[in-house]
Amino acid sequence: MQQIEEIRQNRQREIRLKEGSESRSIDHHESIVRSRQYLATFVVCSGGFSLGVCLGWNSSAYESLINYVNADTLELGLVGGIFNVGICMGISLLPIIMKSFSKIGSMMMTVPIIFLGWSCITFAGQTVPLLLLGRTLCGFSGTFCVLAPNYIAEISDEKIRGRLLVSFQLFLNSGIMFAYVFAHVTIDEETIWVYSLICAVTTAPVALVILLPESPIYHLKKGNEEQAKISLKYFRGNEYMGFDREFNELRGFVDAQESKRVTLKMLREKPVIRSLATSCGVMLMNQFGCTSPFIFYIFTIFKHGGSGHFTPSVETLIVGAAQIAGTIIAMIFIDTCGRKPLLIISSVSMSVFLILMGWFSKVEQDDPKFADGISWMPLAWISLYLFSLNIGVGPIAWVYLGEIFPCSVKIEFSIASSILNWLISLTMILSFLEISEGIGKENMMWLFAGISLIGTIFTMIFIKETKQLSIVEMEEKFDSNPTSIDTTTSSHL
Repeated sequence: MQQIEEIRQNRQREIRLKEGSESRSIDHHESIVRSRQYLATFVVCSGGFSLGVCLGWNSSAYESLINYVNADTLELGLVGGIFNVGICMGISLLPIIMKSFSKIGSMMMTVPIIFLGWSCITFAGQTVPLLLLGRTLCGFSGTFCVLAPNYIAEISDEKIRGRLLVSFQLFLNSGIMFAYVFAHVTIDEETIWVYSLICAVTTAPVALVILLPESPIYHLKKGNEEQAKISLKYFRGNEYMGFDREFNELRGFVDAQESKRVTLKMLREKPVIRSLATSCGVMLMNQFGCTSPFIFYIFTIFKHGGSGHFTPSVETLIVGAAQIAGTIIAMIFIDTCGRKPLLIISSVSMSVFLILMGWFSKVEQDDPKFADGISWMPLAWISLYLFSLNIGVGPIAWVYLGEIFPCSVKIEFSIASSILNWLISLTMILSFLEISEGIGKENMMWLFAGISLIGTIFTMIFIKETKQLSIVEMEEKFDSNPTSIDTTTSSHL
């Protein structure tokens, strides 16, 4: 704990000096200009928007493809599932790509790949192999699951880091909603190419990442302190009173990390295991609750079992709006209430609505007439389930990806955790109908409700709160061998 004490003492000393000279207490965070942090976050999260459009496309296009494309159910299932394969491929290639390119450069490399994918989908017609190739290439948009949270965590200050990281989920859900909205107004069997072309256009804003500066940590790792100072001033403003303190913290932090050797022995150290288990645990909570099947096949679900009060397309829009509303709630409270309370509220609520969905399925079988009188319930419970997911479990999965891993293995662990997420998503998509038919819809929902409750217990016992901790303090919390960091102001600053 020596490192943390030194940092806190330096901060307290800085505040006391300012109190003596100005006769009032000054929080250096008040002098931060955060507009550029928000701007940079929104630009990199455009990759999340593109990913969301790709996810939402399958749900909206699936029913049209059934009637338009000469393919069997397995092939059409692959059109949806192979997207996850493309995500895992793209994420797996990141360690190779990032040996030669920065995070910004790596983001830029995905743009032509995604455009090529959408081109294959748009002009595929009834050619299933071309559809499969296009969906695989569009899966490279999933690299933003790793790149965006890590970049955001490096440029943001601790007071707003949580809400900036949640922005990734907001943009992802907004992309899904975009796909739902344009499917509602454009899609039919003969014009699916028009719908695909509109979805393709959403990739264009991702290219704006080339205008963003690299993070201060990136430049410090490259040994370029002058560029690191310029980057830090860009994201904090020229009047930032805590500039010297934060720059020295970051420089000492990077120096300490560069002196460490990354070995397999690290995987046996409890703090490192805890960080990986925390991220993977939240990813499991995110996927073992029918999340991916609901998103991928929501239009089909409502077509064959909707409320009867709205068309399936309108019901899909209601679900999309519920996801966005939940994410906005998370953005408002994550930096005040913290991550852990939101996770608990979210997972408990998810369990409740899964239980209610299972109950309705049971009633539907036993008393169809009564079920007809409460036919509004599937829409209500699915919407409230996805709302609950997005106030905690959904966005915090990406928040932890950018926060909790030791810096020396952050990218590697982020990749491992993301691949786990998308592989489980693929498994859920491919096995959803089989599980439902095998044990019954009601038992399947109750099974996933039980898993969500296990996630609640896991959160209460195992997960640490990371609200308003700096990068250095986060490292101390999850690193097993913290190195003392010199945070005093150097003469050459």
